Amino acid sequence: MKRVDKLGPIFLSFALIIAIKSAAQQQTSGQQNTDTHQTEHGSQADDQRDFEGTIVKTKIGATFLLMDYQHHTAYFLDDHDIERMKRFDGKKVVVTGTLDPLSNTIMVSTIKSSG
Repeated sequence: MKRVDKLGPIFLSFALIIAIKSAAQQQTSGQQNTDTHQTEHGSQADDQRDFEGTIVKTKIGATFLLMDYQHHTAYFLDDHDIERMKRFDGKKVVVTGTLDPLSNTIMVSTIKSSG
């Protein structure tokens, strides 16, 4: 397994993204939007797709990222099964889920090893 040594600048960038994401969530938390509710709980299966990359645990709490080095992209992973995420830490995987483009977060349905 390769060790990823140059993630410092990426983690700093994601700390900023987390702060922005948190502010956006606080701003919209008081609003009731039935379209958003339907999207979150209704037709997610239609929007699901596969994302390939390496799972990386950040130093910010129990936050995990999917690092897609091929496309120079990183995604936050929204998965409440922390033990499952820990098992895949540092491994190449295929994550199936729905992408929230505003927060660059994948709502994870499944994770499987890709290599």
